[in-house]
Amino acid sequence: MAVVMESEKSKIMVFGGSWYLGKYMVKASVSMGHPTFVYVRPLHPSWLHLHLQFESMGAIIFQGELDEHEKMVVALKQEDVVISTLAVPQHLEQFKIIDAIKQASNIKRFVPSKFGNEVDRVFGLPPFQALMKNKKRVRKAKEAA
Repeated sequence: MAVVMESEKSKIMVFGGSWYLGKYMVKASVSMGHPTFVYVRPLHPSWLHLHLQFESMGAIIFQGELDEHEKMVVALKQEDVVISTLAVPQHLEQFKIIDAIKQASNIKRFVPSKFGNEVDRVFGLPPFQALMKNKKRVRKAKEAA
């Protein structure tokens, strides 16, 4: 078994790290020894404890909005993997992340927030079909990037 050197570890950026799934992604990334970065909305008092916990684990916090394109590009220039854990109401906001990834031009892998299903193999009732259609759009944009 080969030993992975610290310099060979992927540098991972997690979008949506303050929410349910994101918290676990950040903690898992740090525990596996990856340099971990978290892009979060400007500090909300209810998230302070969690952000301090992330920082004590070694994660680096970037505060910003998804509309702050240049700030995202600057933040993304330091990583090579991006994981989005944005919730369903924000899943189309991932196009903004994809645009910033294109401009940063150093990201090797983007994992969009479509956890739990394979959009090309799932069929459902009309409200769910609309969600799947949007998730397919995000996947196609990712593939085109």
